Amino acid sequence: MDIPTSLYEAARVDGAGNMRQFFSITLPMLKPITYLVVTLGTIWSFQVFDLVYTLTGGGAGACDNHTGSYHIQFGI
Repeated sequence: MDIPTSLYEAARVDGAGNMRQFFSITLPMLKPITYLVVTLGTIWSFQVFDLVYTLTGGGAGACDNHTGSYHIQFGI
């Protein structure tokens, strides 16, 4: 999935600078894939939580912390 170059060309013709193109075209077009990556990352971190917690009992200082254990520990 690519961001169409025609969007950047149209923005350039309208006088948009690089920063405006980034915030008005690039970020909104990357929103769906960013959502997918964050969602899958969160799901996968919860899948490994039970293994890490069972093996270490939550011990070993902060060496075995991952996203899932932070969610459980801090209630986030």
